Amino acid sequence: MAPGRPLTDLESDAAVIERWGRGLGRMHALGKHDSAALLHQMGFAHWNSHPIFTDEFPAAAGEKVHTRWKEYLKELSSLPQDPQGYGIVHNDLHHRNFHVHDGDIVFFDFGDIGYHWYAYDIAISIYHAVQTVPGPRKAEFASRFCDALLTGYLQEHPLSTDWIKRIPFFIDFRNVYSFVYFSKYVDWHELDERTRKYLAGMKADIEAGTPVVHLPIS
Repeated sequence: MAPGRPLTDLESDAAVIERWGRGLGRMHALGKHDSAALLHQMGFAHWNSHPIFTDEFPAAAGEKVHTRWKEYLKELSSLPQDPQGYGIVHNDLHHRNFHVHDGDIVFFDFGDIGYHWYAYDIAISIYHAVQTVPGPRKAEFASRFCDALLTGYLQEHPLSTDWIKRIPFFIDFRNVYSFVYFSKYVDWHELDERTRKYLAGMKADIEAGTPVVHLPIS
């Protein structure tokens, strides 16, 4: 129902990626203007309130993935939740959750909105964009995409270098989260062979500790 069309070319339109980043930064900035009492009344949950965190870990994901999962959760639990790095986020802003309309970005699908780290919201956009590009071009694309997204984002919302450096960590966490989500909610017997092969590759990379992509962030 939203006006416009999905973004189909993530590789060549840096201006749209920058506007995407500006929109994401603007959302984070606007969330800070609402009072804590109002946000509490709206019932937004914190990052670890979803059943994927509170229910029993899905056995289908395997013990090695479970070990990785616990390592990520331990690291996340140790991160500060200061207003500069933590607040209300979209929590699922990939390229299928907005349309481009007359040069503007129309965001939608706010069903996962809640409290999380701003760097994670940025990482989600990067993670899902990277999945659209074949392996040989992935690193170069990720670097350009990240530069354009952050260029737009930082025009609307400040984020310290320390938080920006954590983006690769959040990208890899998103990968583990996605695999655990599939393991918990999807019947693998109903998946086609191509999808099962893709998920098997995800699992192997997670178990080996292989990064989703190497970003020149330091």
